[in-house]
Amino acid sequence: MFIVLLTYGYSAYSQNSLSINLIHCKTDNDSNFGFDDITIYRNDSIYKTLSFKDFTYLENIESGIYKAKYKTFFGENVSKEIVIPNKEGNSSIYEMNLCIDIMSDSLAKRNLNLAFNRIENGEKINLKYTFSGCFNSGKDSLAIVKKKGNLYLIYKNRKRKIKRSELVFLINYEKELRSVLPVTFSSTGGGINTLEYNDEIYSLPEPSSFWSGFEYLKEKLRLK
Repeated sequence: MFIVLLTYGYSAYSQNSLSINLIHCKTDNDSNFGFDDITIYRNDSIYKTLSFKDFTYLENIESGIYKAKYKTFFGENVSKEIVIPNKEGNSSIYEMNLCIDIMSDSLAKRNLNLAFNRIENGEKINLKYTFSGCFNSGKDSLAIVKKKGNLYLIYKNRKRKIKRSELVFLINYEKELRSVLPVTFSSTGGGINTLEYNDEIYSLPEPSSFWSGFEYLKEKLRLK
């Protein structure tokens, strides 16, 4: 749980405002789609319920401890607090940024029977991403093979050994891929993430590319 405080401005009367923003904290993706409403509490009592949109501005709010409870892409119920102090005669604007793309340590430690933890010598894992939109479409993919106990990355006909630090990014990608909640909305653009391992195929439709997990993985693997 975090407590943040940001103030500026002045006027003769106290007219505090609070902006609440749903943001991607790992990427600069601005497609913020949620899975539930945001519940705002003031001093532990429900203050307001907001539809899950990317920006909300509350005006003329009183002092107190405000808490936002919301759900991330991975179905976790998360809360964040901000203190609005009582400053008579001041008008202040406060900001609360809610990360929707961060997985908690407790969720990450679940046993998901990951392919990257089971891959044997001579086996391969394929990661594919196909996308389409109003003005463009395409596909991208990378493969991981295991040989003599080592993992190798194959991307655009180039092959290199995977470092131990890079394996963490691959494992985190699969954890998130298998944990992102299915969405009910549709979009004219988006993509499909697919993981293939032996006879296993796991796919995640991604309208509006709201998760951006494949692009984030490419960045961490220095493929961009």
